[in-house]
Amino acid sequence: MKLAQIEDAGEFQFIRNTLKNHYDVHAGEILEFWIDGWYMASESQWVWSSLNTKVNFFSWAHGEPNGIDQCIGLYNHQDFLMNDDKCEVARAYICEDE
Repeated sequence: MKLAQIEDAGEFQFIRNTLKNHYDVHAGEILEFWIDGWYMASESQWVWSSLNTKVNFFSWAHGEPNGIDQCIGLYNHQDFLMNDDKCEVARAYICEDE
């Protein structure tokens, strides 16, 4: 198992729909789920951390990435679109088989 790497719109929509079916996007509780992406400042690009390869698909929430944080999560208050956040924040995560 490894953190999920979202490669295309179909895979993203499947994950997003699964999250929406299980979690209320308007709930008072803030939920964010980590995926494998992080910002490699030395290369000025987003990469999949487990493979160190470039992320080619993005579906960012409005105003994201905001250039402050370095890891990619899917956040319920942003309709489970991609959001950058501080990597050290404890969050649930989405995994996939290798």
